[in-house]
Amino acid sequence: MVKKECFEVFDENSAENDEDDDRINDDLMNVELGDNLFDCTRNKCSRFNGIGDHSIGKIDTDSQSSSGDEEIDGDHFIVLEYKDVKFDYYEKGVDDLTVCLYVKGSFKESLIVDFEEAAFTVKFQTSDSKFFSNFENANETTWFTWRVDLKHAIKPEECSYKSHPTKIEIYLKKKLPSKWDQVAIIKPKKINNTPKPAIFTVEGTALSNNVQNTSKMPVNIWIPSNENHSSPPAPPPFPPPSFSLKPQKVFTELNDPHSHDSLALNRVIPSGNGALHPTIGYTGLENLGNTCFMNSVIQCLSNTEELRDYFMSNHFKEDINEKNPLGTGGNMAISFAVLLKHLWSGQHYSYSPMKLKLLMGEKISQFSGFAQHDAQEYMAYLLDSLHEDVNRIKNKPYFANSISSDSDTQIPDEELADEFWRKYRMRNDSIIVDLFQGQYKSKLVCPKCFKVSITFDPFLYLSIPIPKNQILHSVFFFPLDASKKPVRFLVKLHSDSKVKKLLEAISLRTGVAIDKLQMIHASDGNLQSYLTPDSSIPLLPKTDCSDMLLIFERLTEKEVNEKVCEFVVQQRLKVPHQTNKCSYCKRSPEVGKLRRCTQCYRSSYCNQICQKKDWSEHKKTCLYKPEPVGCPFIITLPHSECTLENLKRIASEYSRHSVDVFDPEIKSTNSDNGDEIDNGFFENDTLFQKRTFVLRNSLLDVTADSDDITIEQFLDTEIPETCYLLMEWLNNEKDSVIVESKDLDHSYDILEAERVHNEKFDINLEECLQMFTEPEILSPQEAWYCPRCKEHREASKQLSLWRLPQLLVIQLKRFSFKSLMFREKIDKLVKFPILGLDLSNYCCSNRLIQQRPLYDLYAVINHYGGMFGGHYTAFAKTSYQRRKLGWRLFDDSRVEDIDEENIVTRNAYILFYRLRESSE
Repeated sequence: MVKKECFEVFDENSAENDEDDDRINDDLMNVELGDNLFDCTRNKCSRFNGIGDHSIGKIDTDSQSSSGDEEIDGDHFIVLEYKDVKFDYYEKGVDDLTVCLYVKGSFKESLIVDFEEAAFTVKFQTSDSKFFSNFENANETTWFTWRVDLKHAIKPEECSYKSHPTKIEIYLKKKLPSKWDQVAIIKPKKINNTPKPAIFTVEGTALSNNVQNTSKMPVNIWIPSNENHSSPPAPPPFPPPSFSLKPQKVFTELNDPHSHDSLALNRVIPSGNGALHPTIGYTGLENLGNTCFMNSVIQCLSNTEELRDYFMSNHFKEDINEKNPLGTGGNMAISFAVLLKHLWSGQHYSYSPMKLKLLMGEKISQFSGFAQHDAQEYMAYLLDSLHEDVNRIKNKPYFANSISSDSDTQIPDEELADEFWRKYRMRNDSIIVDLFQGQYKSKLVCPKCFKVSITFDPFLYLSIPIPKNQILHSVFFFPLDASKKPVRFLVKLHSDSKVKKLLEAISLRTGVAIDKLQMIHASDGNLQSYLTPDSSIPLLPKTDCSDMLLIFERLTEKEVNEKVCEFVVQQRLKVPHQTNKCSYCKRSPEVGKLRRCTQCYRSSYCNQICQKKDWSEHKKTCLYKPEPVGCPFIITLPHSECTLENLKRIASEYSRHSVDVFDPEIKSTNSDNGDEIDNGFFENDTLFQKRTFVLRNSLLDVTADSDDITIEQFLDTEIPETCYLLMEWLNNEKDSVIVESKDLDHSYDILEAERVHNEKFDINLEECLQMFTEPEILSPQEAWYCPRCKEHREASKQLSLWRLPQLLVIQLKRFSFKSLMFREKIDKLVKFPILGLDLSNYCCSNRLIQQRPLYDLYAVINHYGGMFGGHYTAFAKTSYQRRKLGWRLFDDSRVEDIDEENIVTRNAYILFYRLRESSE
């Protein structure tokens, strides 16, 4: 069996070294990293890991296995270490914590999770060949064990777990409510003061590091530029002691060099096509505990050639602005430069960004802990901090009012844009502005007085919208001719689309102008809502056919040159359908019919005895309520043709599509004469002549019992533009008319429906940019103050690009916040070009359009997961010392090559583009 132990190495001079590291001088910062120097920062970061490193200690010489694997009763067992699997965690309040173990294809039937008060153990098998290919002799029958010793206590009986196709979620219930700064802790074991050399192995090759030298190494040391200089340049000052960035005591371990699982505390991972030694451009970043968002940003900026070369060549020292109150006195810039030096030294497999994290936490409190954060938000703060630290403007001039152009002043756009930019650069002049910042034009139009206001503002990145997820809507279109069958259409629209978009789609399919279409929502025969073009489209239940979206063609005043009256009609039964069982004894009558309650018509009884016994309960709900039937419809008529006769005729024609009406007496009589029935209606209109329904004014409860009265008398008012009527079917026993709802009789193009249903909707970056530059109406919370109206207006706002940066950062707005309770992530694939992104169509500057700005992709930040938890990785390519480095995947401490064809994924979140030189 493998015994896992962890040892702490104490150096006699460690206290002195801690003090020395707080006042690192120029000579110390110019020390080169020798081949045999141990990277102490990689060990130090284990204290800050969200889940502690379960590292392999020295091997028990009595063990029969040297690989960390076990054979028990014929089964193959492998004990996993911290770095052997990908994981993350997030907290829900102060009571719960969820650990996500990212293992694909785990078998639910064999998954076991054991909970203890101070630990939990996961035992699983997986079908993922990529996973068990990392372990010798591993396969689908291999049992993997992953144990986490917790820093704080939990309630084992209230903990649980769940298996997913790509991960295992472990739900921990904390014993005491609190925020955990980390999940697990390593309890080091103190050994002799004289440490032995630590032996590391990578694929069977032993690498020896002199541990004794590590105590004298600073946590972040300055690595001089690789440029040829007769003497090394003077290093920048190190952050002052006020930041309390003392190096921690070093943790290391003594391992058997022949053990297959002998790895350093920060696991040595081969990089660059399986390299056995650290490779330039393949250095990862340690995850300090939910810091993947930070690591992905740093790696993308590290692969930004212009920014990296600026900081690594020491040019930034000339620009450090120590007295800028908005900066950190140069500390952020220095720490970032030190980090870049280590990342490109070729001396580390992975490196700890702890110092940069602590500095950011000091400046921005929200980044001080180990919670999950948004990568774009962190990048904005980091670039802003670097900008202020190297801002060449020492004394910023003050400008009282910002200028703008409107319909009153008419300042040319070129003059206005240049003036905006000139004033901005008088206060902001740094490498960040030089590389990343551009300028866009903002145009506001007042909806009342039509005043136009134009301003030009700088941008660090473009945050562009993504079309929302699509929903398939089923709608029924009713032609103006009520005798024609309605037609069913399937329409795919974005989830946040309004009714107007749906009407536009139906207008294209039918050729009917959009202003002639009216949409309503019906459910169980009731009119739920009369929808305007700005209304949201109701989401219909997939399993309930009683909800329908109905669109009616209607007349317009332009067509008939007179006023048009609209009647919204809802059908209902005068007498509800009778039940077939006694409401009291629940039995069906053997002889004769059940007798109804004459007040509500909803309860039926065998006799008066059952009725009397049920009265105590029935009286609570004994209320007459007509029963809806069929579906509602809309009738439009010219004012001159608004008569009750026309209304009844058209209502009868519309109703035939959704109800069956017949009279047993007429049926038996006419059947002898050979009259045919069509959908429950007789061709000779016998039922219509018999007065099978009446129209009722729903507001005044007035019934049109006779055709002799005028429609004005019926409505008791002048005919309004929209009037709501009831079509009441006379289905009482006296009239002997039976009315039943039926499935809406309609036409349906099956081939067209299948085409729409199977239609795939591809989103590309150009479409997102088009949405970014389209006009939008400001919300009431964003209302603009119109200087002409002297009021806040929900103005129309349009953005367009005026000045483009050398390096363009694009954020895809995947996260939607509709309310505090409703948030969603858009996980659609957005296809973006790797080469030749043309922004000409989104620019409003003639100079830019003529130049045809083309951009090429060089880095991507990816986000996996949902709104409340996930993981960040990065893709990047670059050139270093005249050598091109292709696309690589940066996943915290893991770095590996990746094919260009795998760069465009549905997880892309932030895109980094470089302006192509005009000579190309």
